[in-house]
Amino acid sequence: KRPVNESIVKGGAKNGAISGAKNGAKKNGLTERMIRILKFILENDHVNILKIEKGLIIPRRNIQRDIKKLKELELIEFSGALKSGEYMLTHKGKELFDNNS
Repeated sequence: KRPVNESIVKGGAKNGAISGAKNGAKKNGLTERMIRILKFILENDHVNILKIEKGLIIPRRNIQRDIKKLKELELIEFSGALKSGEYMLTHKGKELFDNNS
């Protein structure tokens, strides 16, 4: 497994939330890569697959597979037009980070 790069995040509370979310997420069957994608969506605006691919350096097919699973788990949703829309955390996805801070 690839370690989650938390060096981008500043602030103890945020680091604690992410660390707690990783522990809670593992119980929910999420992979480290899925957690990285969730964190990226949480921390960035107007996130699409291309932005995730460039920001996290993950192959597009892996992102598509993880996005599908995250949508099935109702942790993220897609909003807007197919070409210009974005992924956002759902209430359930935000709770994953909030409840583990």
